[in-house]
Amino acid sequence: MIRKATYEDLPELMEVFGKAREIMRASGNLNQWNDGYPSEEIVRKDIEKGVSYVLFEDDSKIIATMAFIPGPDPTYAKIYDGEWLDDSPYHVIHRIAAAEPGHNAASTLMAWAFTQTECIRIDTHKDNVIMQHILDKQGFAHCGMIYLTNGDPREAYQMNIKVNKYKALYNLAHCYFEGEDDLIANMANLSAMIHREFEFWWTGFYRVVGEQLVLGPFQGPTACTKIAYGKGVCGSAWKRGETIVVPDVEEFPGHIACSSESRSEIVVPVWRDGRIVAVLDIDSEKLGTFTETDKVWLERIVELI
Repeated sequence: MIRKATYEDLPELMEVFGKAREIMRASGNLNQWNDGYPSEEIVRKDIEKGVSYVLFEDDSKIIATMAFIPGPDPTYAKIYDGEWLDDSPYHVIHRIAAAEPGHNAASTLMAWAFTQTECIRIDTHKDNVIMQHILDKQGFAHCGMIYLTNGDPREAYQMNIKVNKYKALYNLAHCYFEGEDDLIANMANLSAMIHREFEFWWTGFYRVVGEQLVLGPFQGPTACTKIAYGKGVCGSAWKRGETIVVPDVEEFPGHIACSSESRSEIVVPVWRDGRIVAVLDIDSEKLGTFTETDKVWLERIVELI
């Protein structure tokens, strides 16, 4: 089980960090966490800020710990010899440590962390082959190198669950649409793919018919049948010829409320032969669901149809 650490956990936490250093040295990592890092003062501050977490067994014995911190992290502002996967909001994992090797404790902590956020960045020492193996196994991408405030280099990693889903979706859509020219058939399959993968509240298309948008293939509850050019988010995306991301539909001027359940929205134009033939409309019942990541990947995916 996982919970936030308390000041009463300090003795056990320092013991876990001590054992983690022993594991590092035994694996050939001789240069990380020297001079007693992390100090009790650092760990105490993590607890004070509410970012220290522990993994414990049924007998309440702590077997692993990490600092799970909302970004941005100032040391990640610049990355060298590479680039981050994207600029999505992220959390950082620092000071992750397990008392014993081979118990998948670090992987368990990371799996829990991804229930709290879609995107995580983490760094590790070049000699920490154990952590590098864990990160590779978990699906993290090596992005480059960052430097700590003291000038020490660290290998930088990032994993974005949403990006991974979009990559898989892109490949699946490419297989389905290759050789298929029927636009409605492709819109039907794509709306089903997106809706199943992401479980958005509403996913579908509006087709350009004359001077209005007409409801096309979709997944979700019933929707508005027709939308005029330049009206609402869909009509505005058509008029502007660009993707529109709306964090809060109540703040979008002229928003057409097909349902009060919709709280945020993204609309992506579908181009064919130099003109817009439809728009992909996705709604969420949560605020701020859609980011630059959704915009970039959905634009790539609709090009396939």
